[in-house]
Amino acid sequence: MAIVIEHGYINPKFLWYWLQKEYKKNREKGADSGPQALNCQRVRELGFIVPSIEEQNEIVNILERLLGNEEQVVSAIEDVIEQVADIKKSILAKVFRGELGTNNPEEEPPQQTVFIMVCEEPEKLLDTIRSRVQRIDLKRIADSDIEEALVNRRLIDADTAKRIARIANGSWLKALEQMEANSENAEMLEWFKNLMRLAYMRNVKGMKAWSETIAATGREKQLRAITYFSRMIRENFMYNFQLPQLNYMSQEEEDFAKNFAKFVNEANVIEISELFQKARREIAQNGNAKIIFFDVALQMIVLLIRK
Repeated sequence: MAIVIEHGYINPKFLWYWLQKEYKKNREKGADSGPQALNCQRVRELGFIVPSIEEQNEIVNILERLLGNEEQVVSAIEDVIEQVADIKKSILAKVFRGELGTNNPEEEPPQQTVFIMVCEEPEKLLDTIRSRVQRIDLKRIADSDIEEALVNRRLIDADTAKRIARIANGSWLKALEQMEANSENAEMLEWFKNLMRLAYMRNVKGMKAWSETIAATGREKQLRAITYFSRMIRENFMYNFQLPQLNYMSQEEEDFAKNFAKFVNEANVIEISELFQKARREIAQNGNAKIIFFDVALQMIVLLIRK
């Protein structure tokens, strides 16, 4: 089957990249109960984003530049995976030959040594472990106690302390981590706000710059950013219910949600969340960050207008 397009209105390469991105979804449309095939009628019903020809050309140029070294990157990754597999085989061989560790009694712990094991999900522990340990449950710290400690010991204002205490969810360590993360969260909030504003304005050039900015950071920070974006989608969706007890946002985040939350609704919240989950998996697998974040930005254009 061939798709005939009007040259000068649609860049063929742009259409090809778009169909590649939507390949799985389009195949599912053609599946039904028979073989997976698309007929002419189904092809006519496919949805496309058609920006101006200038924007199409720019998107194609960006993608071709980013994909230029893909084969070299894939080859390098495969070499590393093969090396790791060889190392694992070598370690297992030494284990079976008894070359790892010794039976030297001097390496045993002193008498009356106590091992403390911490587990957040004890119900998942094996019975053989549970039968050999003494369980001690540590209850969560009340939000009011964390709030009071933040005000008295860390000299934080009451409103900020209350917000941090709710986010900490009974953990003093998480409350301290939230205090330290405030500066990074402020940066990620700006990234989130810029993404949504650029998507709303359909500013492709701005999206390219946005994706390059985040791609220039380290992979761990990129993963934290995606986690933060996902949390913001959840918080903005819940904000629509006007129930403060369901939200866990800073004052700055809530100020943005007042105008933005209406764009996150039942029609798009699941797909937006899945989009960020997919991006997180690809980043974790050493995918090209520029392509991944640029693709997220482009898809956000369509998702934000769903109602």
